[in-house]
Amino acid sequence: MFKKTQKYLLLNHPLLWNTKVVPLTCFALLMHVVFLIVGYINGALNFNETDQNYSSGSKDIILFFGFLISFLSVVIWLVYYFKNNAFKAFYPKSNFALFREWLLILCISFMLCSFTISFLFGNDLRIKSYYTENEARKRCETLSKASIFYGENFDEAQYEKKMVNDTLRPVELDHVLFNNKKYSLTSLINKGIENYSFFDTKWDSLTKIKVKNWLVNDEKDSVKVVMKNFFAMVKEHKLQSNIDENQWFTLVYTAPKFIQKRIIAGRERDYYSEVYNYEADYARSVTYPDLPPTAIDTLNQYLKMIGKDKFIYYKTYVPADELEYNYQKIAYTYVSPSIQLETFLGFIYFAIGISIVVFSFKVTSGKSWLIALISMGVLNIALGICAATSSSEYYYFGGLILVTLVLFFYFVFVLYKKTEKGISGITLNGLLWLLPAFIPMVYIVTVHIMKIICGYYNSNFNYDDHPVLRFLDENDELMLCTNIIFIVVMMLFFSIKIKAWRALADN
Repeated sequence: MFKKTQKYLLLNHPLLWNTKVVPLTCFALLMHVVFLIVGYINGALNFNETDQNYSSGSKDIILFFGFLISFLSVVIWLVYYFKNNAFKAFYPKSNFALFREWLLILCISFMLCSFTISFLFGNDLRIKSYYTENEARKRCETLSKASIFYGENFDEAQYEKKMVNDTLRPVELDHVLFNNKKYSLTSLINKGIENYSFFDTKWDSLTKIKVKNWLVNDEKDSVKVVMKNFFAMVKEHKLQSNIDENQWFTLVYTAPKFIQKRIIAGRERDYYSEVYNYEADYARSVTYPDLPPTAIDTLNQYLKMIGKDKFIYYKTYVPADELEYNYQKIAYTYVSPSIQLETFLGFIYFAIGISIVVFSFKVTSGKSWLIALISMGVLNIALGICAATSSSEYYYFGGLILVTLVLFFYFVFVLYKKTEKGISGITLNGLLWLLPAFIPMVYIVTVHIMKIICGYYNSNFNYDDHPVLRFLDENDELMLCTNIIFIVVMMLFFSIKIKAWRALADN
């Protein structure tokens, strides 16, 4: 069957036969399905994991093998593809034949280089399969509200300017104000909440105020509902806690001041280190100012040896770390999925780069291609040195823009002159390689010049006064999408002109 298909393509569609598009498409589709399934399996969440005991998993290894398989596939394909070159053999071709060939090379390059996309998509798909976005948002809201009632995430002390020895100085306060009432620094009123990707800072601030109003207004039922929903998730994921929701409420709901002497930890234990820990000691000094550094809070903690390791165990804890770690993953996947426009554009541009490099080798010669590679390398080094000397990368981009224009006009001049190729085989390679970066480089330099003209680097600059600059500065992805259209149009132009250039005499 395969041989018959290849023979049919050879006789009726030689371009499809030479590019090996049919077997490559079958192989690529199979690999994409495999990577999709592997990604889906890899995306499974372990609700016993935290940021302290998570397993790195096989994601990095799979991504590495994805790139390795892509590289080997491209190399093997090129070995077979370069065996035949109808263009160099002066085989009759239509004006659009080279353009169609480049499009096929582009499609093949993208299929072979994008296995990672399928893996990441499958990984995200598995994580999202646990809960709908609305359900995940509700659960993260519960966890965010509940975070006030565990841990030692007390806010830092506030300062107030007072006269000290006839000098106005900032003095640290031993209390916080909430609704014009004073509360201790170790009160629930001075606690922060855990942030989740679903919510912005405004939501966090309003939620924190809402929960604290429950406390000062003695709305016990609202607090109990949060704790009940929290423990519903604990039971669902079969996590361990040494207190239940009723004990939790009794321990933390110490109205009216809500001072926290008995701390509810977010995990069962921590490694104990006798090395001075500035962060941990500062947190303890806020809660228990009389404790010396690295001392054990015997009211809430105790030491235990396991083998050769020493651990701090907490007398009261809830499995908040496990829930936070996994629901942060779910929230982040919904808000910032692995495959976004910029990720997709990255793979497209990578495929465009490969396709143009392969195409330029196909239409010129190995000698011209190699000389162009060395020349462009030397040119980039020279421009890089100039940019470093001038302390501005814009000289580098400006230099490449100028080089691109010079190479383009030289190619047009050779076609117009119609005598011999000269060094146009070398310059054509460089021109094709620079083509995808031309619009982005012009965009970068243009935006920089506009910023200088508009006074962007001045302290009194206001974006509202310069809508064009704001539009350009905030729509780089639109520029990259537009650049793809530009590349396709220019490749159409070059594919037609290269056919005419091929007819010129060699040196």
